[in-house]
Amino acid sequence: MKVILPIKPQYAEKIFSGEKTYELRKHLFKYPITHVIVYATAPISKVIGEFEVSHIIAAHPIELWNMIRLSEDKSLACVTIREFINYFDLMKYALALAIKNPTLFDKPRPLSDYGLTHAPQSFVYYDE
Repeated sequence: MKVILPIKPQYAEKIFSGEKTYELRKHLFKYPITHVIVYATAPISKVIGEFEVSHIIAAHPIELWNMIRLSEDKSLACVTIREFINYFDLMKYALALAIKNPTLFDKPRPLSDYGLTHAPQSFVYYDE
């Protein structure tokens, strides 16, 4: 199953450049997901590409940081330790979606192409 995720443009760019290899999330998905459709938030506000999810890591935030960190203040998710801690503040678990085969579309697509009239808050399932 696919999900549409809103992702800030600076992180979306790093997904498609290959620099960002994990996408962080706070909540588990009810259904198994195989692909993520990337909705780049404002100012782009369009669907710009997608990627396969090779696996999902679910762990306590400290354990997850230790799995994805490259150095004291750099990670495979392209966030600093401070950003990571602020994002997962008081969470009992954290998720990291492993990014595989990111594909940037030739032309950004409107959400209406996916049957949506507004951007999802967290995510929305998409069944073709």
